[in-house]
Amino acid sequence: MKYFLFVFVIFLSAYAKSQTLCDDPCTPDNTCSPNVEKGGYCPYPAPDAVAGEYYDVVLTVVAPKSGEHNGTTVNVDCIDIIAIEGLPEGIVWCKSTDKYVYNQPGCLHLTGIPTQIGSFPLIVKVKATVLGFIKVPVEDKTLTLNVIKSELPTVDFEADAVLSKVFDTVHFTSNTDNGVTHWEWNFENGNPSISNATHPSVVWTTPGHYTVSLTVHNAKGDKKIVKYNYLNISDINENLAPLSQINVAKRTGVIEEIFTFSDSCTADVTQWTDVEDYTTHQIFCNEGFGETSKQYFWTFEGGTPLHSIEQRPKVYWEKAGIYSVSLAVSNANGTDELYLSNYMTIKNIDRLKVYPNPAGNFIVVEDKHIERIDIFSPNGAMIFSTQSHSTHNVIETATLGKQTFYFLRVTYSNGNQISRIIHLKKERE
Repeated sequence: MKYFLFVFVIFLSAYAKSQTLCDDPCTPDNTCSPNVEKGGYCPYPAPDAVAGEYYDVVLTVVAPKSGEHNGTTVNVDCIDIIAIEGLPEGIVWCKSTDKYVYNQPGCLHLTGIPTQIGSFPLIVKVKATVLGFIKVPVEDKTLTLNVIKSELPTVDFEADAVLSKVFDTVHFTSNTDNGVTHWEWNFENGNPSISNATHPSVVWTTPGHYTVSLTVHNAKGDKKIVKYNYLNISDINENLAPLSQINVAKRTGVIEEIFTFSDSCTADVTQWTDVEDYTTHQIFCNEGFGETSKQYFWTFEGGTPLHSIEQRPKVYWEKAGIYSVSLAVSNANGTDELYLSNYMTIKNIDRLKVYPNPAGNFIVVEDKHIERIDIFSPNGAMIFSTQSHSTHNVIETATLGKQTFYFLRVTYSNGNQISRIIHLKKERE
């Protein structure tokens, strides 16, 4: 971090909209020891990112002890990192604190999957507090994030006919580079069901929506892509089985957070990359046959409930972990099932505290940057809402009614939302 040359100007309110605290606070390296007077980062320079691979780096931030303000050297009370501009596409940031003090290292957490190779100079926008109350905006331009090309193979494929009839031959073409030496195909319910050919041909004898995956290998490792519902195979009368589609607003949350699942499509293709093995997952939104009189059977590994027959079930998890989700959809024309392995990532509860739970006459909601608190009845009706101007919010349960549990939703100043289940004691004073 360069030496701060303070120039007193009006601090732009737009900066504040970019600040974000980490849901899972990062841990600084207390051995980081750059120039204490000037401050700095550890490690420095920032480690290179690899295009197409998950980047997860914690930078320790040591705030400067002093700086220059109007030609005079003054002590820096603290700094706050407000925004980081110039990050490569796919990389996001969060901070451990909104008050960095020079003798108390904090950190920045950079995560994501960069999509573009290149060198990206960063502008770290800082708000420094000097002389006890003066807020001074500073731009630090010492950090650069380099995104380099991966040495792992790249993998993709296409079929010559994703809409086909039973007994038609479907021809597949692999699209790879970086010296691929081995191909491993898997064709759900196909004939053959597996193949090591570069460009295989496959036949389906049963109508349905089918998943195809391809794993390729080179001297540096493996890369895999999975395309769910990629093929639409109809019967000889061109009738299709119903489509099984899994959709949820986000796939990562905390224990007791409530997720609403749906069988609807929000895009032609939904894509994500597994951060453990860099497998690319794509769910295709093809048309199914018969949009009425469908039956649903959901399975949520480790979830509450474990199973559901609703079209849009609400689910939460009581333990941290990585969980699979499946949905089978049936009607008179058949059944289609979609199984997504390791689909949901549930983390331990973060800074948000809701207590006591079960509650008696009151319940406390604590966290930083809470903007609004809403409480809903078991049937989804909003029965309580309040704007928050404190980190410590006390809600009297007498205003909620006689139900034994409710849904609580906290909205933060950055727009993020977290939901909890709150239980009330049957007998309250």
